[in-house]
Amino acid sequence: MRRGVLPLYRQERHLKRFGISIPQMFVNGITYEANTCLSLIYDHLHAHLLD
Repeated sequence: MRRGVLPLYRQERHLKRFGISIPQMFVNGITYEANTCLSLIYDHLHAHLLD
């Protein structure tokens, strides 16, 4: 893992120590968007490799 990059669950835990909570809907939205973008990249690379 790259230095200085925290997984989302660790960021949540860290912020909770300071009394800051991240709404679960926000976390779900980030996860969904990341999955959508990465799926597009994966599909493109997969199609390219099969050519």
